[in-house]
Amino acid sequence: MLIEFASRLWDKIGEGDVTNIAEYAAAHYERTGRPLRIAIDTACWVYNNVTKEQTMLIRDCKWI
Repeated sequence: MLIEFASRLWDKIGEGDVTNIAEYAAAHYERTGRPLRIAIDTACWVYNNVTKEQTMLIRDCKWI
């Protein structure tokens, strides 16, 4: 049941679009008069943007 739901949901959502965040933020500001607020899933960002070597350096860091 969950797999069927996920499959239908993916069909509805599609692949999505790649958007330049600066252009998107500027368009949002022009449209609303308010700055764009962005939330970042830190764990996801780190997983996709930190190398294994960087991870090891972070783990070995001695905090004073």
